[in-house]
Amino acid sequence: MCSGGSVPKDNSAQLAAQEEQRRQDAIEQGRVAIDQAFTGFNDNYYNKASQDYLGYYNPQLDEQYTTAKDTLVKNLARQGLLNSGVGAKQLGDLTTTYERNKGLIGNQAADASQQLRSQVQSNKSNLYALNTGSADANSLATQAAAAAGGIVPGGYSPLGDVFASFLNSPATSIAAYNVASNPQKYVPGLFDSQGGSKVVN
Repeated sequence: MCSGGSVPKDNSAQLAAQEEQRRQDAIEQGRVAIDQAFTGFNDNYYNKASQDYLGYYNPQLDEQYTTAKDTLVKNLARQGLLNSGVGAKQLGDLTTTYERNKGLIGNQAADASQQLRSQVQSNKSNLYALNTGSADANSLATQAAAAAGGIVPGGYSPLGDVFASFLNSPATSIAAYNVASNPQKYVPGLFDSQGGSKVVN
């Protein structure tokens, strides 16, 4: 005989849908938390990072150039070459080296800013992926804050001796000839062994 009891209603689909909605809500909350943690990383931030780079290296280059020019002028005057064609060429080569390294610093500043932008995007992408897998908004908020706080531009190495080739040779005319015949050889003075990696090989 059949009992008169009713058959329980299967609401598993409804429960699964509710659980999925809760998961999606948590993922959205996590995404918002990530975006908020990284909100300060905008174009102004990257532009400032580039300017800070220039502000660190350009004054060092300017100071080195002033010192090198003063020393070269004294050396040329001592040899009676200051007002000669040789003297003019050496001073011109010194200025060319200065301008070339100024350009290299500008390029490096742009690269540093771009690398910082890439680092931020990489961190965000990793957090987005983690957020999708975990759907734990509170945990993601904490991790996003820590990741954003760990991104710090800077850590620069001192500028290498850019103008050593003009000052260390006993015969400055030899240094001038070398720079004129192979200028790239002397550009790497920017960030040499005294200041980290070279810009140009």
